[in-house]
Parts: sequence; C-alpha cells; structure tokens
Amino acid sequence: MNRDTEMLLSRLCVDVVSASVGEITPECVQRLSAADQVIVLYVIKGDGVLEWTGGEIALGEGMVVVIPNNSQMILRGYGECDAAKDGATVSAAPSHGTTSDNAGKLVIVSSLVTASAGHGLGFFESLKHPLVEDANDSLLTLIFGGILNELENPGIGSKCIVEALMKQVFIVLLRRTLAGHKNFTPLYLTVANPSLALVINTIQDSHAERLSIPNLARMVGMTPFALTQEFERVFGESLLEYIQGVRLYKASNLLTQTDLPIKSIAASVGFASRSHFSRAFRKRQGEDPTSFRKNQANCAIEFLQERDSDQLMLIVTRR
Repeated sequence: MNRDTEMLLSRLCVDVVSASVGEITPECVQRLSAADQVIVLYVIKGDGVLEWTGGEIALGEGMVVVIPNNSQMILRGYGECDAAKDGATVSAAPSHGTTSDNAGKLVIVSSLVTASAGHGLGFFESLKHPLVEDANDSLLTLIFGGILNELENPGIGSKCIVEALMKQVFIVLLRRTLAGHKNFTPLYLTVANPSLALVINTIQDSHAERLSIPNLARMVGMTPFALTQEFERVFGESLLEYIQGVRLYKASNLLTQTDLPIKSIAASVGFASRSHFSRAFRKRQGEDPTSFRKNQANCAIEFLQERDSDQLMLIVTRR
C-alpha cells in the first residue's frame, strides 16, 4: 500500500460499545437483536450455526463473523441439551482452554462495534450480508487472544486496549477482502484506489480551505468530470456534498469534545458565518449545533465491568 492508503487507514477510529465472553449450550439459542452497530463474533470453541433471513452459516472454532447493523439473527449451538428451549442462554466462560465444563458448548466473544475513518468512510457502512472469515492463522489468533485476556482480566484502560486490538482485526479483514477482490464499501474501494485515497486525505486535512474540484482532479491526473463520476459511484454523493459532510463531521466532534464557541467551530471547519453553519448542521443532523451539544453532553458514558456467575462483560452504557 502507498503512503496515502496508509494515512487513510491511520484515521480509522474503532468504538467498542460492548464486548463479552459467553457460551451457548447445545441446542439452545441466542437471539441477536438488531442494533445500530455491527456485531463481531469470534468462535473460541465449539460448533454452531448462525441463522438469518438470507440463510444460515455453519460456525466452527476460529471463525470470525461480522453481522451487519440492524440485523435480526439467531445463534444455535450443536449437541445434546437436556432442557432445550427457545430463549437466550449465555453463561460463564472463565477461560478459552478445553475443559469438561465447556464440552459441547459454543463459546464466543461477542462485540458491538462501530468503525469509521471519517465522514462517508464507515468500515461496514454498505455491508448487507454477514462477512465470514476463518481466523485460524497466527496473527488473528494472537489478536483475539489479547481481546479475550482483557475481557477475562479487565483493568484500567481495558476498553482502549480492546479497541486497538479490534482495529487490528479490521485491518486484517481488509487485507483479506482486498486480496479476494470483494470490495463492497466506500472504505474498501478508497483503499483500493490510490487516487481516491489522496483526494480523501486532502479533503480531511484541508477541509477548512477553499477546495476546488479542478484542483483536486489535477492533483490526481484526472479530469474534473472523471473524478466527480468516480466519486459519486463510490460514495453515493457529489464531491461538494462530501466536502461539506466532512466539515460537519469535524464540527460534530468539536461540539462534543471541546467547549469552543459555536462561532469559532464554524470558522475552524470552513464556514463563513455561524448562521450558514447552523443551517447546514441542522439540515444534516436534524437539530441545531446548540441542541446537539447539549444532547450529547447528556449521553454520559459509564463503564461497567461485570464479573458474576453468569456473565463476564466489559460494557459501555449510555444514559
């Protein structure tokens, strides 16, 4: 990969909303409710099946499955169950070693995750069907081993460590997807196209400046028409719409992470006036900057680390 591609990937931000280690007893089921985030499953031990409206996927040790957001799915374990019934059965998984207690059970790491490299570059934004990979190689096994260790032995900074490790998982999945020529999201397509990567990095780094389509096209050796056509094909929006989207994305971060006056934020992301910024922000976010900042401040993040006889979890809840 060239420098622009590496720079693009360095922007990837991963947020692990929740992560847990659990098990599905034989012939019992775990219903996976629709969520705004994707669900990442890693099979530590056992066999099972993931059922969804488009079919089913056989699960085995070492498999990684990424489930699209807002998907309804069911996990089933294989084997015999004395009291099999519909309903969730998630119990303790104190280690990933082979023990008689875990015999015949599907033991998994389950995470709710968002991953984005900025506006328009959601890692799984266009994922329609589950992404399935066999993780039985030394690198992925090592990474998931680190995630599992943090979940079993949580401490200061566990969430940060899990997120850093999950980012590595996604980069490995990206490598495999590109090698298989299965590009299906804007991020994949951008990584595969050095010219688009350069344009995106320029917009991300210079979003507050006056950016012209002819200058961007000249920079990558394309005509303005060819660049705009390719951009709309990949991102589903015009180049000018994307530039404004990046500005508003940066503004959203400043509103939630700083106490800067709204007028200063508007100027820092390239808007000539607060009124113009407020109109554009409301159109995209559905609320004005002041209300957005207030509502985000009320979403205090509380970290809960639960260790009891039934579950082992590292959870982030919003209240």
